[in-house]
Amino acid sequence: MREIKKAIKEVNATIENLWKGIEQGQSVDMLTERLHKRQAEKEELETQLAIENNKKICLSEAQILAFLDYVCEM
Repeated sequence: MREIKKAIKEVNATIENLWKGIEQGQSVDMLTERLHKRQAEKEELETQLAIENNKKICLSEAQILAFLDYVCEM
C-alpha cells in the first residue's frame, strides 16, 4: 500500500510539472498527451489503493472475543 501511495505522489508531481510546461508554452500537444497518460495512470493507482484499503479486515473487540470463545469451545 505504501508503494501505491508513493507512486501516486510521484504521478502528482509529474502532472504538476507537465502543467507548468504547458503554462510556459512548451510543446503543448506532446505535454497534453503525456498529461492525459499520467492522469489515467493516477486513476488506476487510486483504484488499486481503494482495492487494497477494502482488503483490510477490521474486527471489534467483541467480535474477536466471540471468535476466541468459539475456538475454545471446540
